[in-house]
Formats: sequence, C-alpha cells, structure tokens
Amino acid sequence: MDPDLHVAYELVNQAVKPEDVYGRLVDRKRPLSQEELLEEAHGKLAKVLSPEVYKSSPSDHDFAEDAFLKLEGFYQNAKERIGTRSYGKAIKSIRYKNDHRKIKTKKREYYLGNKIVDGTVSEVYEGEAVGSTDLVGRVIVKISKSPEMNSYIQKEAKQLRFLHGKGGIQSLYHLPVLLDVSMTSDGRALLIMHYLEGFYDLHDVKRSRFHQGGVHKKHISWIVNRLLGVVGYAHYHGVIHGNIEPAHIFLKPDIHNVVLIDWCFSIYSPAKTGESYSVKTPIFSAPEVSKGILANPSTDLYSVGSCMIHLLNGNTETGEIPGDVEKEFKDFICSLADPNPRTRRGDAWKAHADLRMLVIGLWGPKKFLEFRM
Repeated sequence: MDPDLHVAYELVNQAVKPEDVYGRLVDRKRPLSQEELLEEAHGKLAKVLSPEVYKSSPSDHDFAEDAFLKLEGFYQNAKERIGTRSYGKAIKSIRYKNDHRKIKTKKREYYLGNKIVDGTVSEVYEGEAVGSTDLVGRVIVKISKSPEMNSYIQKEAKQLRFLHGKGGIQSLYHLPVLLDVSMTSDGRALLIMHYLEGFYDLHDVKRSRFHQGGVHKKHISWIVNRLLGVVGYAHYHGVIHGNIEPAHIFLKPDIHNVVLIDWCFSIYSPAKTGESYSVKTPIFSAPEVSKGILANPSTDLYSVGSCMIHLLNGNTETGEIPGDVEKEFKDFICSLADPNPRTRRGDAWKAHADLRMLVIGLWGPKKFLEFRM
C-alpha cells in the first residue's frame, strides 16, 4: 500500500469520533475559526484518500474509497458539532448512562454492555467507545476468562495486526477491525473490535424462515467465494485459522460480504514452529485434526466445505447434498470437505479461481441476488 495512504487509512479506520481524525481544531499561532481549520485538515486528508489518485492500483483504490466514505461521514459530523458548539466536548451515549461499567485503555474509554457470547476461552460483550459518534462507536469487547487464557486473546490480536498490516484487499473486507488491546485490573487480556453492524452468523442464517429448506446454491457460491478469498490470503501469509465453523462466519446480506472472525486458535507458519491444533469442533473440523498432526492449510478448506454442506441442508458426515444442486457444484464443495487429506484440496486461492470459472460455466455471468433474512 502507498505509505501516505496507509497512514491516512489507519487514522480514519481507528477513529470513533471526528476529533480523532481532525484533532482539537485549535491553532494558537493563526487566528482561524474552527470551520476554517476543519476545512484545512479535511482538505489534506481528502487529497490523500481520493480514490482517483490510485486508479492504477486496484487494491489501493479500494482502500482509499473505503476510507474516503468514512472520512466524509466524520466531516459532516464535525461540521454539525461545530455548528452546535459541541465539537471537542463529550457526547452523551444514547445506549449507556455515564455511570455504566467502563473499561479504560491507554487509547480511550469504552462502555461495557451485555455479554453476548460465553465461550471456552473468552467472554464477548457488546459495548461503545465513550464519546463516539453513532457512525462507528459500537464495539465488541473480548475478554479472556482467566489469565491462563490470555495467550489466545493475544494471539488473535497479533494475527489480526499482522494480516491487516500486509495490506491485502481481503483484509479490508473480510477481517474484523482491531481497535484496541489492553488488560483488565485482574490480569485478563482483552481486545476491542468494531461491531459488525448488519451482519448475521451462519447459525442465524440457518434459523431464518427464508432458508429453512437450505440456502440457495447461488448464494452458497458467493459465500464460499468470499471465504476462499480471505482464507487464501491468510494462508499465503502463513496463517491457518484453525477453527472455522458457522459461529465464526458472518454475512452482510445487503452487500454480499463475509467476515471471518475468532482467530484466537490460529497457527502461524507451522512448518517452522511445529505447532499443531489446539481445538477441534465436532462436524466442522477435519477428521485428522484430533490426531495431533502438524497444522496444514487443507484443514481450513475442510471446514469451509463442511459449513457450506451444512448451509445446503446436506449431510456433513457423508457429503450428501440434497436438492437441485448441479453435480459439478456438489463435487466442488465435496472436494473441499473431503475427509481424506491426501485427496482434499489444499490450495484456497486455486480453489477460489476454479470456483469462479465453474460458476460462470454453470450459471453464466454473475448477477446480484437479494439475500433475505
């Protein structure tokens, strides 16, 4: 990624209020109004983040476009707050009272809301950055259950930073955004991420009245396409997810996006470290995972395939897929979820490319289909 774009992108992506982007808008050396200082600061950032600058680099163009849209939201919010003389002042939360439980990190404070997941190694809460705007203020707070579990939370933070730092387009769309890492007063590790607004995990999808007979094959095609893209990106950089299952795959129906979460059981460069798997999820983990073998990329592909068979209302043990699904598409999904590691697909990006050609061959040029929830 272009160095100037990277700095500006990170500034906007990590912000939760306009003050994080534009600063205090005070210049003691020049007698300028807040409006004038805002225009100046915004103009500099908008110039760096203009997608037009990066026409020759599709990846940089997409990063710039994403950040530019967020920047415009902060800009409008800043103008409104200057107009009401509230810029730089604390904003009252519409969800939490000021005396609500808070977590303070070196970066900022966060309200801690309801617990939404009670997992094996962590508890997950919804929350909000104190003083944030409604644009981006909601967060997810993940806290280890005990200091003995800290390594899992710290590993997730490390892997997300590493993968985002590589600057691939997959990190923009398909990975959680890490905002903060800290420790609780009793020594438990915590990480804070942007809330996935408008997303549903695969369990939600299965429960939906619109998908009781299984998710339509054409929707499966875009879901597995996105998954193979982000898994391939991680594998290319030496990271194996290690625990892909329905609760860790989130869909945003209106834009057909997929985000793969929960990287706390991930494994980096197992050929060098000799690291094996630390968890096995019934149905969705490859059969050999329980045998303590050296971690390898094909086990992630098994999990992706099993999740898709599950969405199709198929039998994950036999690989049988019911309905009017074409044999070629069934064979592709089953080649991911092949219980035999020797014949199973092991290259996510090759599978991604093969899928694109297969879908065009079966159903012609892609068309956007509404995904109902």
